[in-house]
Amino acid sequence: MKFYPSHSRYGNNNNYLFFRIQPKKLRYETKVREGFNVGTLHSTEIIGDPIFFLAPMEFQATASHEWQPLTNVINRMKEIMATSAQEWEMGSTRHKVDTSLIYQDSNRREIEIMVNLAVHSDAKSDVVDPVDEMRRYAAPERVGTGHIHTEVKNPHVFQVDTALGNGTILPIINIKTAVLHGVLPNFKGPYINGYPSHCELSLSFRDMDPLSEQSYNRVSVE
Repeated sequence: MKFYPSHSRYGNNNNYLFFRIQPKKLRYETKVREGFNVGTLHSTEIIGDPIFFLAPMEFQATASHEWQPLTNVINRMKEIMATSAQEWEMGSTRHKVDTSLIYQDSNRREIEIMVNLAVHSDAKSDVVDPVDEMRRYAAPERVGTGHIHTEVKNPHVFQVDTALGNGTILPIINIKTAVLHGVLPNFKGPYINGYPSHCELSLSFRDMDPLSEQSYNRVSVE
């Protein structure tokens, strides 16, 4: 396990909360039944050690749902009749047709993690290396060097949890498979041997799976 910051006072103290980021290798497989393609599914394989970032004093985890007014032919006819009645009366009274809301869709869960990295013993390993590691995981791997036949492999994905310093998972954030679509470091001085001594690192994750009630079931550590 890798802890940032790496000070021993954080890892063994259960009063501190961490974001546990477990890298995974992503694969897609097509499920075929009786000769028909019935869907493309993704599978993951854990690689490397989990990375623990000390959680800030506050953070948000967004989950949004779309509800729209129920519209059909009858409602549109009622709206036309209401508009006609208003024009007939030629007055200030307005006619409005109220309709019930109907559920449309749910956006995938998103979480933006803001972590602070600061020098403790070495500016490169404490501040720069964790940023480079997350940037490499989020980027696709290029295969070949040609300009025409260059291929790329899928970027890595992650299991994102909240955990104590001893590794115990807490069901605050619990996403089994998330993509990392934003890595935004803000490096700050003073500089030590050319390396920044402080960095505010923003990591933006999005759940690969559609949002449902089951999304909030506790996910076991694989």
